[in-house]
Amino acid sequence: MRFLADVNIEAMLVRWLRAEGHDVVWATELPPSIPDDELLTLANDEGRILLTYDRDFGELIFSRHGLSEGIILLRFDAALQAERLNLLQRQWRSIAGRAAGHFVVVTDRRLRVRPIR
Repeated sequence: MRFLADVNIEAMLVRWLRAEGHDVVWATELPPSIPDDELLTLANDEGRILLTYDRDFGELIFSRHGLSEGIILLRFDAALQAERLNLLQRQWRSIAGRAAGHFVVVTDRRLRVRPIR
């Protein structure tokens, strides 16, 4: 799968996704201070699912009727990076199978999936 990881996504998660064979562009590797709407446009132009901790993308999609290949919003309670990676790994099959064309909210205990289109 193709992803664009927001600047707030930890290097550990990006490395794991790449090790799993996913094509991941990390916003920290792009020019600094790209606004959210431009980041979303970039993800769409490149056919990438956006991975973020930023709830503002929900507003861009649903309130402003934006388009997206898919968004995965991580909302973990876990404080440690290793714990968050473990939570993501445990739910990954369910997440990856539903992400395209959907807004997926991932918490410690469940997934919420809402169609974007």
